[in-house]
Amino acid sequence: QIGVMSVKERCDRDADVCAEASKLTCLYYEAMDRKRDKIGHLYVSVDANLIWNGNSCTGHDDICKFIQQLPQTDHNIQSVDAQRLPGMDETSQLPEGIIMNVAGTVVMGLTTHGFMHNFVLMREDGKFKIKCDRFRYID
Repeated sequence: QIGVMSVKERCDRDADVCAEASKLTCLYYEAMDRKRDKIGHLYVSVDANLIWNGNSCTGHDDICKFIQQLPQTDHNIQSVDAQRLPGMDETSQLPEGIIMNVAGTVVMGLTTHGFMHNFVLMREDGKFKIKCDRFRYID
């Protein structure tokens, strides 16, 4: 049967998606906490968007400016989940898009908040980059 994947193939593809999500998670929170001037490299160059606790930004440059003005942070990641975007070609080695959900705590200034962070990652120049970014406190 052409186009039908075995359970092992599906598990291997899921492992690849999780590895990509793990890599981006490390890069993103390292940049956010210690190297904010590098965070722009993690966003797609066209039509990226961010909603951060109700504050909306559209476009790579505006997102970078917004993130730069946030107080210093220290994130503690407690869980990461990643899934292939629905409707993507299941026969390709890696999907064109990934939905990633991150939960943890963040220290901002002197205050600690629980947070949820959701991303839609799309491939650009052979790498997964952030297309949509949604962050909110869950206190």
